Order: sequence, then structure tokens, then C-alpha cells
Amino acid sequence: RTMAATEFSALPGIRSEAFNDSLGEHFAQKGYFVMDDALEKDASDCASSILFNSTIWYGWFPSQAQPMYWKTRADEGLHQEVLFKLASDLQSSLPVLASLPYMWHWAYLFENAGEGIGVHADDFGINCNIYLTDTSANLAESSGGLLLFFSGVTDDMSKPDAYTWTQEIERDAFKSSLINDGEGYVRIPYRRNRVVC
Repeated sequence: RTMAATEFSALPGIRSEAFNDSLGEHFAQKGYFVMDDALEKDASDCASSILFNSTIWYGWFPSQAQPMYWKTRADEGLHQEVLFKLASDLQSSLPVLASLPYMWHWAYLFENAGEGIGVHADDFGINCNIYLTDTSANLAESSGGLLLFFSGVTDDMSKPDAYTWTQEIERDAFKSSLINDGEGYVRIPYRRNRVVC
């Protein structure tokens, strides 16, 4: 596939001063944390430029009933050096990440009418999300961002049950029961340059 990617001579990174002990404490107590204005402006602009100006995307249909969205991964062209630097910066700035190996990164583009990624678990120790699209582009203020459910994968769950994405949760009795039996969820609104781990 023909690919074009923007190259940058400088490698800006995260705002290390924005990462403090309270994030680790919140993670230890709640199992997640949210940090705003996480990247230096140059880093945020650089990553956005890579994503919006590169032809590294392909369309994905989650189901016939759902609109297509766009995705790309590290092994499919999303391998610019600045992205690996951001991952390294996150690891070095957060003790909770420092002992874990970096595994993977990917990116998605959605239309406002779409459902986004369905309810699922990721097979990782810690998953970090970085929002790079302008906040004003989210036309559905009641949605967007992330719903983080406090329900985990159990030992008796099969991999399809645990890791298959569910676009419409009401059609998946297993995941619906898991969520209903759990301890609720938190809605983390969309905001550019926000990191959620």
C-alpha cells in the first residue's frame, strides 16, 4: 500500500512537570488516572500532523449495521520516531509504567455519528489513551471520550468473551451482565491533549 508520512527533525515529548505523585496515587486507589495538557504543544501538533496528513489509514467495518471507522497500527505505517518517544516519555515519567515493557500503539478515527470502539477489554497490563483531535471537533458532547468500566476479565472467561469488541452492548448479554454486576463505570469526556491510563 502506498504510504506517505510526515517527518520531523525535532522530537518534542510530554510535559514532565505535568506528571506528579498524585497521578500514581490516584491510579493505585482507583485503577486509572486522567492528565490534561499532557504533551508539549510541539509534540501534540507533531503527532496530530502525522495522523491527519499521512496515508496510513484503512477502513474497518465493525458490523454491517455500524458505520466504518479508520484505524492504523505500528506495524502498518504508524511507526514515526516521535510516537515511540512519547511512549518512552510516559514510561519514564510514571513509576507505575516504568517496570512494564512497551508493547503496542495504534490510532483510530471516527465519525461523530459512529459508536466508536465497542465495549471490550485489552490484553495489556496498562493501556494509555491520548486524544489528539481538536476538542471542538466532537459534535456529540454527551458522548465521545471514554467509558471506563470497573469490571475485569475473569479466569473463566474465554478470549472471545473477554476481548471481542461489542458495538451495541444491549445485544451482548454476557458483557451487559458483566457491567451490571460490576461496580459501575466512569465517563471521561473527550478533550484534546488528554491522557487516560
